[in-house]
Amino acid sequence: MVYFQTVLYGRDAGVISQVVGAVLERSTLLFAIPAFQEGIKRVFAEQLLEFFKTYPNLVVDFHRDVQEHLSNLRTLATGGEPLYLHLAWAVGTYTHICYNPQCTSNITMEFFEVMYIYPQTHIDTYTYAHIDTICTHTHTHSDCTPSANRL
Repeated sequence: MVYFQTVLYGRDAGVISQVVGAVLERSTLLFAIPAFQEGIKRVFAEQLLEFFKTYPNLVVDFHRDVQEHLSNLRTLATGGEPLYLHLAWAVGTYTHICYNPQCTSNITMEFFEVMYIYPQTHIDTYTYAHIDTICTHTHTHSDCTPSANRL
């Protein structure tokens, strides 16, 4: 956790981008030990959420990786639900032009297609209810200002 905090507050765009990309990629490549996977995915979920809260533009910058992660069956295997739900929350909250001027309607549509189609066929009812709530939550983006942290 100290490593993630150091990277987060170091504010080095290159390092932060590498860490976010690595976490998204490697969270599905963990050793098949359930307790290990659950613990690591919990840390990854919490830290990714902190990165996205601090730098909301990263959700759009990494939209392909996040979409791939949200549609990957291995994401949910052995403790992957917290990570999936944190990513879904970040997408629902930060996919907006005020957080990243490169956010287009196509990116938004692709995110929500992945988040509605995939869960209906692969996630248990309990988790799907949470994702449905996240996707249908109305955001006013009142906290969205042009001065939001950007890398």
